Amino acid sequence: MIDRKLVAYKLNALRIETGMTREEVSNAVGIHFNSMCSYEHGSSLPRPNAMLRIADFYGVDVQDIFFIRKEQRK
Repeated sequence: MIDRKLVAYKLNALRIETGMTREEVSNAVGIHFNSMCSYEHGSSLPRPNAMLRIADFYGVDVQDIFFIRKEQRK
């Protein structure tokens, strides 16, 4: 299950932690700037290959950003 609002929150928080702009992150990850904006606003979700690139960039598991774990639902 993917919660777009939660994904948007996590992506925004990760980017802010790095001190980078959306443009810098999108360039580093190789994703179009408008796509990165829509992910951070929760209006769309990345395709699986983009999910992997984003997670790799931030050094986290894909599941940590894009999927709700049972313990997170409580």
